[in-house]
Amino acid sequence: MIIYNGIHVGKKARHLVASYDWHNAVHQIKLVEDPTEAFLIRRQMIRNATKSIDLSIFLWREDETGLALMQELIAAAKRGVRVRLLGDGVFFLREPDKVSAMAQSSPHFELRLYNPVNQRVASLDIRILENLVLDFTAINHRLHLKILTVDSKQTLIGGRNIGDKYFGLDQDFNFIDRDILMHGPAVADAENAFELFWRDSRTVTAMKLEDVAASEPNTAWLNQSPRLTIPEDKEVDIDWRTVNKVSVWYDRPGLIGDGNGYNPDLVVDRLVALVGSAQSSVLIETPYLVLGERVRALFHELRSKKPELPIVFLTNSLASTDNWQTYAAFQAQLRSMLEDFRFLLYLKKPHSLVERSGGPGTISSLHSKTSIIDERYTSIGSFNWDPRSGIWNAEIMVVIDDTSLATDLTKYLEPLWSPEAAWVVAKRRQPIALAQLDAIGSTIHSTISEIIGINIWPLTNVACFELIEGKKPLSPYHPDFHEHYRSVTAFPGVSIIDQRRILLNLLQPISGPLTPTL
Repeated sequence: MIIYNGIHVGKKARHLVASYDWHNAVHQIKLVEDPTEAFLIRRQMIRNATKSIDLSIFLWREDETGLALMQELIAAAKRGVRVRLLGDGVFFLREPDKVSAMAQSSPHFELRLYNPVNQRVASLDIRILENLVLDFTAINHRLHLKILTVDSKQTLIGGRNIGDKYFGLDQDFNFIDRDILMHGPAVADAENAFELFWRDSRTVTAMKLEDVAASEPNTAWLNQSPRLTIPEDKEVDIDWRTVNKVSVWYDRPGLIGDGNGYNPDLVVDRLVALVGSAQSSVLIETPYLVLGERVRALFHELRSKKPELPIVFLTNSLASTDNWQTYAAFQAQLRSMLEDFRFLLYLKKPHSLVERSGGPGTISSLHSKTSIIDERYTSIGSFNWDPRSGIWNAEIMVVIDDTSLATDLTKYLEPLWSPEAAWVVAKRRQPIALAQLDAIGSTIHSTISEIIGINIWPLTNVACFELIEGKKPLSPYHPDFHEHYRSVTAFPGVSIIDQRRILLNLLQPISGPLTPTL
C-alpha cells in the first residue's frame, strides 16, 4: 500500500532539485576512498588547524585509531585551537570514565552529546526500555552527521565513523567507505549544519551527564601510546578536483520525517526528488536497503512513468553486512523490489574488493552512501536508504552537479556489480505447480500482512545467483537469465547454523512493524 503523497517525478522533480540552494562557484574537492588515506587526511586536518576544529560524529570507538585521533584533537586544543566535538548521545562512546577524560582534557576542548537518554552516556540499560515505550520518537532521533571542518576553510563529509574498522585496521572486518573533502563556499553550509545541532536544546555538555560527572576520568587510557601501523610522519598529497556546482543538504534538529507530504528541509525528501528527476539511470550504493513508505511511493511512481529506467542498487549480502537485523527487513522486501520495481540488485560478496577496505584476508563490507543520477548528479554523505535515515536520523549529503565526476565515480563503482565481486538477486525458476503455490501464498500475504503487519508467508522464490563460467552477464529480467546463472541459495557464504541466519529467519516474519527502527 503506497500511502505517502509527497512524491514528484519527471519535470516537477527536476524543478524541485533546481530550486534548492546551489553554489554556482568554484570548489576544490577530493573523493576520499582509501581507508589509510581517510585516517591520514583527518590527522592532517587536525594537525594543520590554527583556529578551530568542529567535528560531528555518530560513533567513536575506543580502539587504536579512535585513541590516536582523540589525542590529536586534544593536542590541537592544548596549542590553543578551539575544538568542538559533537557526538550522538547514545552511540558516541558508552564509557563514562573515558568521556570524562576527554571532556576535561583542555579548556579549549568542548564535548557535547546530542539527545542523550536518561542524562547518561551509558544509557543502554533497562531504563531506556521505559523511555522506548513512553517516548519512542525522542529516543530514536539520532545524530548521524559525519562532519569535520577546520578553520572554516575545509570540510570533510561522508559515511565514516571513528574506529579501526573504518580505516582498514581491524583484523577481521573492515568497511569500504567514502568521504568528500572540500573547500569553497559550501564549507559554510557544513558549518551551519554543525552549529544548529551544537546549540540545540537537546544537546548536552558531556560533564553535565550524570554518569560522566560521577566518573573518575580515565586519563591512563587517554595517555596510552596507540599501536598503529601507519607511520607517524606520513602525509597525503591532496590531488584536488575542480567542480562548479555544489549543494549541501542536511536535516534540522528534531525534524522527524514521518509526515505524509513533501518537506524540503528533509534530506530524504530532497533525495527522493533527485532520484525522481532521473531520465536515464539511477545508481545507488548503500550498506542497508529497506524501503520506507515514501521511497516505495517514489519507485512506484518512477517505475510507472519510466518502465525501462535502469535502477541499480549496490548493497551488502548477509555474509558481508554488519547488521543482520536490517537485513531481515531487506529480505522480507525482496519480492516487491523485483516484481514491483524491477530493481537490479547486486549483493557484495564478503571477501571481494578487500583492497578497498584495507584489510587483506578480512571480511569487506560496504558502508559508503553514494547516489549517481543520470551520470550527472552525485550525492555523497551519511544517508542510508532505509527508514532509520529517512525518518529518525539527522543526515547530511554533499550533492554535486558535474558529469565528469559522476562518470568517473560510476566507473570506479563498476567492479561492485561484477560477477567476481557480487551476487545478482533474481527469482528462482520453479516448477509450474510450485510457482502457482508461491503466487497464491504471495497474494494472501500481500493482503493480510498490510493489515496485521506480519509476514504470514515467509517462503520466497528469491535467491542469489552467480554467473556460470563461460557465460555472459545478463539482466535477471532477461528470458535467458537462468541459462547463464545458477542459484547459490538466498544466503550464500552463511552456514544454515550461523546465528545470523537463524535469528534473521525468526525476525523476518515480524520485520514489517519494526522496519523503521531496524
